[in-house]
Amino acid sequence: MKMLSPFIEGVDIPSTVIDLSRHFPELSMVDAKLEAEFNKHSGPVQEISHRLLNAGGKRIRPLLACISGRLFQVDPEDVITCASAIELIHMASLVHDDIIDNSDTRRGMPSVNAAWGNHAAVLTGDFLFAKAFELLSAPHLQPVLKQVVEAISSMCEGEIEQSLAKGDINQSETQYLERINKKTGKLIAVSCSVGALLIGTEPVKRLSLEDYGKCLGYGFQIIDDVLDFTGDSQSLGKPIGLDLTQGYVTLPVIKLLEHPAYSDRIKILLHKLPPTAAEMEEIVAALNESGALEQAKQQAKIFIEMAKEQLRVFEPSVAVTALSLLADNVLDRID
Repeated sequence: MKMLSPFIEGVDIPSTVIDLSRHFPELSMVDAKLEAEFNKHSGPVQEISHRLLNAGGKRIRPLLACISGRLFQVDPEDVITCASAIELIHMASLVHDDIIDNSDTRRGMPSVNAAWGNHAAVLTGDFLFAKAFELLSAPHLQPVLKQVVEAISSMCEGEIEQSLAKGDINQSETQYLERINKKTGKLIAVSCSVGALLIGTEPVKRLSLEDYGKCLGYGFQIIDDVLDFTGDSQSLGKPIGLDLTQGYVTLPVIKLLEHPAYSDRIKILLHKLPPTAAEMEEIVAALNESGALEQAKQQAKIFIEMAKEQLRVFEPSVAVTALSLLADNVLDRID
């Protein structure tokens, strides 16, 4: 059940995710700050950085940071700085991901490694990480910096585990969830807790926001993994089943392998990756027929409801409504 937007007399409440930009103008200031930071540099670094910034993206993490700042009425300048640093970290991780996956495109454009080579791409990612640390270097931002560094450590750990687990069809759901929490959930959780970290009080509310972010990360990644098999390749910007083609076993496949009527045949098909086009077609059909995709969707819905439950510790507000809308939007991608 979707959480109803709280009625607050005399207050304009956002009703859609698109509506959030009007209520949180801080988000546009994040892009402006990033542009200003990149303009401090020249040559290829500036060119590549601007290209990454202008490529777009959902900006979910900085938006969460801005909402968190509003929840605790933190100085907007500090929130914008922290949100900008978090987006830099996310951008850096995507640049490095494309190198690891040997991906030629990102958001419909040539990836940094495809356009400038792996050497420049590695250093671009490092540059973006360094810029993030620079932004968070002020003494009063140290609580956020500490959590950000821990999140980066977890992201690296999760990426290493995923790399070593390529082609392993014996992974459990628990292992899968632990890995995506490290790769995705930790940084989202930090984004959600920026306001509480800056104000330095309200530990219960901070933990609730971290749990909201963790569950939101689970739901988001599971839906991504479902869309990898059900989405349109043109809208996704990648071929159907790309994760499996690259050797990544995700929750829909784990659920399928648990199904006694399909597991033996699927194990044969997955014995040697990547699958052929015909084999991929058979796998996608099995995912649908077995109910594995639906099981994964239901698991995502559970996590999204768990995320929204964490918001009950807060009084109704525009910020709380925004967090609820963002959670529902994760599921709207498959409805």
